[in-house]
Amino acid sequence: MDLSGDNPRGLRFVVEVANAYRKNPALSVTDFQAIVDRHTAHGAAVPKCGKGADLLAAIEDIVRILAARESGTAADRINSTLNRYPAHPQLVQLPGRPWSMHLRSENTDRAQWFASTAAFALGLWLSEKGACAWGTCQAPGCDDFFVDSGRRTAQRYCTPRCATRARVANYRLKSAGR
Repeated sequence: MDLSGDNPRGLRFVVEVANAYRKNPALSVTDFQAIVDRHTAHGAAVPKCGKGADLLAAIEDIVRILAARESGTAADRINSTLNRYPAHPQLVQLPGRPWSMHLRSENTDRAQWFASTAAFALGLWLSEKGACAWGTCQAPGCDDFFVDSGRRTAQRYCTPRCATRARVANYRLKSAGR
């Protein structure tokens, strides 16, 4: 996963999977793999085995974490997920990168890998930020999750496009009321 500042802890991947699942709760393994392929870098080993139903259950666990607005609730859900899908962290140094924590993926299936990796990353992000540094887009008609990567004010929209759309709608509403 890309762990650069623009993709904190690889969470853009987690959010994309969660958003894809919310749009299509019958997300296929092929669709999941396409998202993995878009986000995988440096030859990361991603398990190919596992049942689609197990993967969907794992994704649902991560959606529940992302839906949490209160840090205590999020922490409880992260801990519950990590208990169900134990993580085995280790330090890894990818080519040209500093040391970073990754999870061993041998002897796991897709569901185990995704749930443990996503919960671990969300847990690290929560502990670094001290609060749920993620949210749901507040633009009308959009309920996509996003990761708040550190602006001065709390992020409210998933993309600049949604922010602009909401601003224009608000302006038109105020102008019509004059």
